[in-house]
Amino acid sequence: MNCIVKTIQYALFKQRAQKFQLRYFCGEAEIIPSNKIRNIGISAHIDSGKTTVTERILYYAGRIKEMHEVKGKDQVGATMDFMELERQRGITIQSAATYVHWKNVMVNIIDTPGHVDFTVEVERALRVLDGAILILCGVAGVQSQTFTVYRQINRYNVPFIAFVNKLDRQNANAHRLNGEAEIRARRPCGAKESAVTDVNSCSRRRRLVCGAASFTFPIIDNCASSNGAFSLAFALGLREIKKIGVGETGSPYPDQTFVFSFASRITYTHRTCDFLLQQRLGLNTAFLHLPIGTENNFSGLVDIINQHALFFDGPQGEIIRKDEIPKEMRAESQDRLFELIEHVSNVDDILGDLFLLEKKPTADQLRAAIRRAVLGRKFIPVCLGSALKNKGVQPLLDAIIDYLPNPSEVENLANVEIDMNVSSAGCSRTSNESRCLSQIRLHCGLKKHCAHSMAVTPEMENLAITGSVTTSLHSISRLGHVVQERLDPSRTDQKPFVGLAFKLEAGKFGQLTYFRIYQGRLGRGSAIVNSRTWKRTRVQRLVRMHANRMEDIEEAYAGDICATFGLECASGDTFLSDASRKLALENIYVPKPVVSMAIKPKSKKDADNFLKALNRFCKEDPTFHREYNVEAKEVIVSGMGELQLEVYAQRMKAEYNCEVELGKPKVAFRETLTEKCAFDYWHRKQTGGHGQYGRVIGVCEPLPPNQNLDLIFTDECIGTNVPKQFMPAIDKGFREACQKGPLIGAPVTGIRFRLKDGAHHIVDSTEIAFILTAKYAMNDVFSDGRWHIIEPVMKVEATCPTEFQGSVMAALNKRQAVIISTDLIENFFSVVCEAPLNCMFGFVTELRSLTEGKGEYSMEYSRYAPLKPEIAEQLISESSRAQSEVSNRTSKRLKVSTISAANQYAVVFIFTYLQFAIFILCILRKTPTKSLSYIHMTDRGGFHGGFGTSAFGEATAGFGDAGAGFGDPGVGFGEAGFGSAGGFGDSAGGGFGGSGFRGGNFAYSRGGSSGGFGRAPFYGSGRGGRGGRGRGSRGRGRGGRGGARGKEGAKEWIPVTKLGRLVKDGKIKSLEEIYLHSLPIKEFEIIDFLLGEQLKDDVLKIMPVQKQTRAGQRTRFKAFVAIGDYNGHVGLGVKCSKEVATAIRGAIIAAKLSVIPVRRGYWGNKIGKPHTVPCKVTGKCGSVLVRLIPAPKGTGIVSAPVPKKLLQMAGIDDCYTCAKGSTGTLGNFAKATYAAIAATYSYLTPDLWKGAALSRSPYQAFAEFLKSNPLSVAQEKD
Repeated sequence: MNCIVKTIQYALFKQRAQKFQLRYFCGEAEIIPSNKIRNIGISAHIDSGKTTVTERILYYAGRIKEMHEVKGKDQVGATMDFMELERQRGITIQSAATYVHWKNVMVNIIDTPGHVDFTVEVERALRVLDGAILILCGVAGVQSQTFTVYRQINRYNVPFIAFVNKLDRQNANAHRLNGEAEIRARRPCGAKESAVTDVNSCSRRRRLVCGAASFTFPIIDNCASSNGAFSLAFALGLREIKKIGVGETGSPYPDQTFVFSFASRITYTHRTCDFLLQQRLGLNTAFLHLPIGTENNFSGLVDIINQHALFFDGPQGEIIRKDEIPKEMRAESQDRLFELIEHVSNVDDILGDLFLLEKKPTADQLRAAIRRAVLGRKFIPVCLGSALKNKGVQPLLDAIIDYLPNPSEVENLANVEIDMNVSSAGCSRTSNESRCLSQIRLHCGLKKHCAHSMAVTPEMENLAITGSVTTSLHSISRLGHVVQERLDPSRTDQKPFVGLAFKLEAGKFGQLTYFRIYQGRLGRGSAIVNSRTWKRTRVQRLVRMHANRMEDIEEAYAGDICATFGLECASGDTFLSDASRKLALENIYVPKPVVSMAIKPKSKKDADNFLKALNRFCKEDPTFHREYNVEAKEVIVSGMGELQLEVYAQRMKAEYNCEVELGKPKVAFRETLTEKCAFDYWHRKQTGGHGQYGRVIGVCEPLPPNQNLDLIFTDECIGTNVPKQFMPAIDKGFREACQKGPLIGAPVTGIRFRLKDGAHHIVDSTEIAFILTAKYAMNDVFSDGRWHIIEPVMKVEATCPTEFQGSVMAALNKRQAVIISTDLIENFFSVVCEAPLNCMFGFVTELRSLTEGKGEYSMEYSRYAPLKPEIAEQLISESSRAQSEVSNRTSKRLKVSTISAANQYAVVFIFTYLQFAIFILCILRKTPTKSLSYIHMTDRGGFHGGFGTSAFGEATAGFGDAGAGFGDPGVGFGEAGFGSAGGFGDSAGGGFGGSGFRGGNFAYSRGGSSGGFGRAPFYGSGRGGRGGRGRGSRGRGRGGRGGARGKEGAKEWIPVTKLGRLVKDGKIKSLEEIYLHSLPIKEFEIIDFLLGEQLKDDVLKIMPVQKQTRAGQRTRFKAFVAIGDYNGHVGLGVKCSKEVATAIRGAIIAAKLSVIPVRRGYWGNKIGKPHTVPCKVTGKCGSVLVRLIPAPKGTGIVSAPVPKKLLQMAGIDDCYTCAKGSTGTLGNFAKATYAAIAATYSYLTPDLWKGAALSRSPYQAFAEFLKSNPLSVAQEKD
């Protein structure tokens, strides 16, 4: 008979599952009320059974047809671990969402990872959930990640219940049976303590209750404020004090004496004492079930509330059989029931009154009291079971429905900006109210009853709701007034939509964005706005997720969790349907990365996929950061742990077919001086013609330790021995020389270059000459000075339980840490120290190993400090060894290339004379020279240019522009040519001179010869080709263009206008002098010379336009470029061209030619530097009119983005703007703003109102100078 009953029950279970799938998978639309919805997350330490529990929940709710193992031993794997990497490793890497229906209630579930490296998945899941399940291992109890999850639950004030799993395993024990209850409660937790005792221990730890104060409130005041029954019990407790020998002497009674006597009188068991001592800490636990049997004999549960036993029959435990409690457990069951009532009575007034009146509550009354206590986060019910053995999961689902909140029971708040001009009647704040308000941290997801926070009175609550709250909002202007607003959880479309994007995931259909809807309705086709970027998007597809499977839905309401495609957003962005309201939800807490590693693709061909993967992972995971270390020339990725980085490396291989290598990043060492070092370098290179000349005299000295990352150049010259125009060149040479130090090639920092004297030549002194002079002077300092290496030192803070104090201190000492301070708070030990970064790699792994995963640490940059001598010597020897190896390889290649070059030179001469003979023959036969202008030898390159267009004259392509040589694809003739400069000779003597081989290596130098035949009369005045770009083994070259005569001269500015000459020779030293006399600027190099590297350019917009040409309409690109130095100079250029790059270059030149000085003024008193426009000015372009209005200091620029950018480049800090017009394009706004800024120079300031003598024009003042060096007619533009 029992078999028949079980068979019928199993058939009914299967029928219910099929009905669920038929109903909900076919897309039946209905609006589920809020009280029929639960949003929960499942969190725990790694390997506690989260995914196994989720798999059983899906099966028993009829969501899946069969269950699978987590590690994928059956080649399928768990439903929620759909990534192949998750099934291989047997761990959850990313959170997954699903939903089930249980007893007509829809439960949205998010399964989260358990490893600490993926803790951000738990953060953003708890941010949007209303409840949680904290799973504990019945063997290990509370583990390291359990503490972290508990902190996260407290951070977001999420009510939760606990589930003790794996009770079928050896040594599993939900409660200790080898001692009395009171002894068990007071003994410290050991390795094999019960999971519930560990939860209570967890509550006692100060670090697990953020901001909770220690127990200090007086017991007497607490009892006096209670009701009459409680006061009566307190009086009985005073009588107990007399019995134990405490006399009434008038002195205050000890708190502990009151507590123990009081608790022993009014409580049934031992737990009230612990509760009173921990009331302010807000954690209170009790069993809802008892296990029947232990370890392998675990067969069922005892339902404490309903007082009956539960057995799980059927092939998969899907049939629940109720039976009587075993006789040996009936007494314990009654004890646990009274204990449960006591714990709930301590936090629930209704049940507490029944308890004090000694009335036994009914099961419904007890469940209602537990629900109220859980919602207030004052009580944590503990369920028991074994998910792998299919026991205890259905009662856990019942507990989710009975005790966790629905969306309407959670108070969600949003930050709203209101206009400053709105009347603030009724919102005035006193200093005391403001002080109270600053202590209240309100954010979206805050529950009304926050047990671990300070008590919030109704007055303070109203104040927080109506007043301004100091919170960081990413999308709300600081000029507004921010208030808190309650969101309406009703599932209607009466209120505008408000939702939070909490997770991003890249899929085959694009970026998938997960939503939690807090207010209103979201349907397909709805238009929503990102409150951070104010970009409007239309929802094309709306889905509800089941692991990696998407189920299309038409609409979703407040309280739902759904997903959509095509949104450009970041994790934590708020989306609205009403763009007129500036509203934002509080963002997600993102921890900072603690581990960094170098990463690179194994093959260069995978570079594109490598970058795509990095961009995707950085966007999906806010804890995954990447940066490019310019000094080490490697990509550095940072994350929460080594496992996270290894997982992303494996995902690159699996998803992008890009194998990568992870390694230890290089430390950014620096080199600096230890004492002063003088220098005197004289650079002369005058061999005829235009040469180089320069001399610098001075001293290099170290900077103070707080400036050991700076490089400072000071000019202390007296007189004109070194003209001021060469100072930027000397500074540039000094900084270029400091890019590579003398010891290990690290950058040089922390020194001051003091120039005291020098010399120059009126002809041969140029900018290049003084750059080289400063470089060579620094080389002398490198040789003569005393140098040492400095390294980054990090400030490290480590925290661990006190039992691991010695191990952690020993590990830090081994890593050369210097202890700054230590602290002992309750059961935790904290140490602050400074340690070299080079010694801290791998410390996080060692710390977790030493502390059994319970330790944690943070690290931040502190300073640079000298490296220890023995370590410095080791680095220097390694650097010298690496340089010697490179030199050996280079010398071997140079010998081979020298022999090959000699053979090639012989071939060159043969072809030279042969081509010369052919050319003479053509002249004798009167063959047109242009017919021989280009002689091609197409056997993999060859000469590409011949002698040129005229006999013995200017060569068009030169002689040496070879592609790969003469039929030899292996040795690229164009790879080296005849030398880096000089060609066949740099003087009349000819020869193979010049500068030797490019880079000292014939085979690896790119570019060919750069001099051609040179300037020798042996071949007339012909200019040789610059040399080809040869492509190595492919041996294919390009025809070159005429190179320089002999050596390549330095590319320097040669003015072609009188104004340019005056500027370059230092006669005119500022742009204001030019505008004072209204001199036109026709060379953009004038702006470069005067403002130099101070100028910064920004492309405002690039837009395609249609231009009518003789060939018809053609697309052109129009570029708008702004340029400025952020200190009183700004320009705007517009250029239209066929190519984008050409348009940008032209716009930059136009912007430089239009640079204008900006006159700035003050608003009010003259305090500090000028900060705003001197008066109201107006600019106009088309119908757009922009008006600039002075603003007080600290106001900022109140403007649209384009005018704001121009005003910032102009150096204006505070300004109001007003704009109007019908043709409001970006270009018109930019031009109108530029015109308004230009108008500022047309107004006189009070400093110029006084009389001043008229000065002569620069052309008149320096007329003699201009006559002494006249320009040719072809060069003169003025």
